[in-house]
Amino acid sequence: MNLTENQNTSQTVSGSDSKQETGVGTNRQEFTKQYRKPEEPTRPVKITKRLLLESGVHFGHKTRDWNPKAFKYLYGIHNDIHVINLSQTLKIWMEVRQRIIDTVASGMDVLFVGTKKQASQVIREEAINCGQHYVDKKWKGGTLTNLKTMRKRVERLEYLEKLLTDEDQLAKYVKKEKLAFEKERDKLDEAIGGIRKMTYYPGLLFVVDTNKEKIAVNEAKKLGIPVLGFLDSNCNPDDLDFFIPANDDAYKSVRLFTSAVADAILEGKQIAAQQEQTGFEENTDDLTYEISASENITTATGIDPNGSSTTALDPNTPFTLTD
Repeated sequence: MNLTENQNTSQTVSGSDSKQETGVGTNRQEFTKQYRKPEEPTRPVKITKRLLLESGVHFGHKTRDWNPKAFKYLYGIHNDIHVINLSQTLKIWMEVRQRIIDTVASGMDVLFVGTKKQASQVIREEAINCGQHYVDKKWKGGTLTNLKTMRKRVERLEYLEKLLTDEDQLAKYVKKEKLAFEKERDKLDEAIGGIRKMTYYPGLLFVVDTNKEKIAVNEAKKLGIPVLGFLDSNCNPDDLDFFIPANDDAYKSVRLFTSAVADAILEGKQIAAQQEQTGFEENTDDLTYEISASENITTATGIDPNGSSTTALDPNTPFTLTD
């Protein structure tokens, strides 16, 4: 009996130890499930009222921080916080979406701008996915109004990247100089890496927070570039040419509409590719028609491509060439 009791006791102790060991993992899993990163929306994104509610798009700012010009896009007040009218958000988004498609289909690019913590990573990922330019760190003054200087900095970045990959050239410098080159390259890549392929002004500027990105909005307005952005309860709609009444502070809200904008850009690219292919086919048809018409004229006049007469025309038969 004592042996059996000892065995049972040892099993109980070992079982409790295993529970204690796995208890940490269990609690960690529960913590991860509770505070895990929000799931990305399914692609392509289809905006619905239910999805807007689940993403927290309707939450505005406190009533003391509101902008009166955004009043007509608000639904009401709840717990001293303004609530955005999702019916208008859904209606306005459909118009904005078509505008984005038309802009990209006409051959223009879109510049994504979002430097706040909630938007930085989203802006970078979605801009890369749809092949557009982006600024996810601090906006450098003159990025648009002084584009020539920015292009020189891009050339410097490309030179450093080429230099740091060339072992023969690096051998000419000491270790301290190499570290300085790497530091300068990383700094330039962080500042202008997202606009290194932007050789001309974009056709549309997409901004997450217009209050934080005031300099970017002013530069775009100075150059006549249309601005699209989130219109939160503390934003001024006069600063934007096109806007989406939505929460610009929640990660889910920013992710939802940034992904939707990226999908609209991809759709616009498809339309542009189809138009280009259709135009090529039309030009080919016109060329075929011109060649066939010239062959008919050559046959009627009896002149071969070398310029010699091959057949004689009857002088009594009238000949007229019509278009």
